[in-house]
Amino acid sequence: MKLLLTICLAGMAAPALADDTAPPPAQPSAPVKEKKICRHEDVLGSNIPARVCLTKTEWSELFKHYEDVDQGFIERRKDSFNNIQKPH
Repeated sequence: MKLLLTICLAGMAAPALADDTAPPPAQPSAPVKEKKICRHEDVLGSNIPARVCLTKTEWSELFKHYEDVDQGFIERRKDSFNNIQKPH
């Protein structure tokens, strides 16, 4: 019985005797806020350009979208031109 009591007390004291020099858990750092890049863009139907401010990532996504739209337009025009029946 004394042996069992000794083992229990040793088990409870072990965490108290543990080394407390471990570094604290890392705090998540705040996300880095991207700098906005502002440009003056022409607005359809207006003589006054609008100021548009986006991050570098947002600008690249926008330009990629414009390229996809342009490429789709070009492909549709090629298809319609190739489907025109030539006079005999």
